[in-house]
Amino acid sequence: MKTIGLLIASITLLGGCDRPEPPTTAAGETETIAPETAAVTATDIADAANATYLGIYDEPVSLRDGSFEGASFVEGGASRPRVELVPEFTVTGDLIGNGSEQTVVLLEENSGGSGSFGYLAVLTGAATDLAGVTTASLGDRVQIRSAVIEEQELRIQVVQTGQDDAACCPSVKALRRWTLEQSRLVEGGAEIVGTLSIADLEKVEWRLERMDGVTELPADSAITLEFDSGRIAGQSGCNRYMGAAQAGGMPGELSFGQTAGTMMACPEPLMQLERTYLGALGQVARYGFKAGRLVLTSIDEAGDVGHLVFSPHPLPE
Repeated sequence: MKTIGLLIASITLLGGCDRPEPPTTAAGETETIAPETAAVTATDIADAANATYLGIYDEPVSLRDGSFEGASFVEGGASRPRVELVPEFTVTGDLIGNGSEQTVVLLEENSGGSGSFGYLAVLTGAATDLAGVTTASLGDRVQIRSAVIEEQELRIQVVQTGQDDAACCPSVKALRRWTLEQSRLVEGGAEIVGTLSIADLEKVEWRLERMDGVTELPADSAITLEFDSGRIAGQSGCNRYMGAAQAGGMPGELSFGQTAGTMMACPEPLMQLERTYLGALGQVARYGFKAGRLVLTSIDEAGDVGHLVFSPHPLPE
């Protein structure tokens, strides 16, 4: 069994406007799935990135190198059907109960609106057989915190919109389950497990994977972020830093106060990276999850939006 842990797009995060909402029937509390980083093989991604998928549009969608783009809905218009594979998300495990492993992947559909719809697909055959893979709808702007295959079930911890939520700002934490029936993922009931809060970011060391404006993070950059009872701390590349975290009035709103840190000198490329990171951290306005990663959205003085993307690593007990 392999899992993906707590994981992204500009933070519209998986969504859309005119599709049915995912089920939110309460069925009691459940424990949060512990985050781990998935092992993703090149073969898994290469196969999924060039497969044909059913159930997204009326006609099959054939990806090429992980994406599909159809003709404009209106001649000369910008809106057109688009589907992309989310390469960070793969879950492998035995959904059949015979000791074999299947791979579940995630697709995002966006036709130019504010929404972004998620679709799950299970790859049950060899690469040459991936010519008609059925999909299961995840919903509009549903954020994936973690996913695992256990006891022949695909179990995904999500954040989704509740009855009083705006589509942009989901607040309901839920555990959703799928089983494999005749090569199709069939969803069972959802369990509501709580309301999103910054406490959900605690007990994890978040390690920066990528940051807008930085092509590649140096291998020795070691930029981390930890949350603990309204406080943050971590490694900023060269030095340690600390500060305060404050939730806003809407679900997912977040800001950080002035940070303090050590004053050790490092080579200039690392110091510049540290300044860029701390500057972006000071402009954070929102947080959310995509395919198991934590995404912090920053807005600078000019109104430009940026993103800090972190992978989760459980802290020792």
